[in-house]
Amino acid sequence: MLFQFSGFSDLGANSYMGGIGGKYFLTPTMAVRGGLQFSSLKQEEPFNPAPGTTETGKDGELSASILGLSGAIELHLNARRISPFFGGGVAFRTASSKEKTVVTDPNPQTTIKNEFGYTELEFFALAGAEFFLYKKMISLSAEYQLGYAKRSFKDEEITTGNVTVTNKQGSLSALGITTSGMLTLAVYL
Repeated sequence: MLFQFSGFSDLGANSYMGGIGGKYFLTPTMAVRGGLQFSSLKQEEPFNPAPGTTETGKDGELSASILGLSGAIELHLNARRISPFFGGGVAFRTASSKEKTVVTDPNPQTTIKNEFGYTELEFFALAGAEFFLYKKMISLSAEYQLGYAKRSFKDEEITTGNVTVTNKQGSLSALGITTSGMLTLAVYL
């Protein structure tokens, strides 16, 4: 089981890569790890008529979701208490969103799909060190990653009444070192 930490000022504990993660040693010096991200958000915005009026309308809402999978292999230089490692991995993420605006009748409601939607594929190399705190059962590790990510934004659809406009969002490519690195607590069962 893997847990990620961030910020040395407050050492806030987060879920691993925004989800859950696990690592398994195939040999004393080779480990595989994987992660699963899932998040879903739904927020409602109530219609509030102005005081003293008889306005009618519709509530608005915002919903968004993200799903991600990642996997990596770690090659450790030794099987000692402090174990430097290097390796590589791949990650896939997809996100979608939908927003319905608050409206006052008789205006039609506007629906915006995938304003924040994307699909991303990332390949990365990693280097770090793992420090075993207790008999190969609990460890802290830190790493940096050098990766290439390709993100394709989903087409945004804006619907007002019976009219739908589709906006192409394009894509993004990024190559670089992850500046935040990662501090991970691993508990082996």
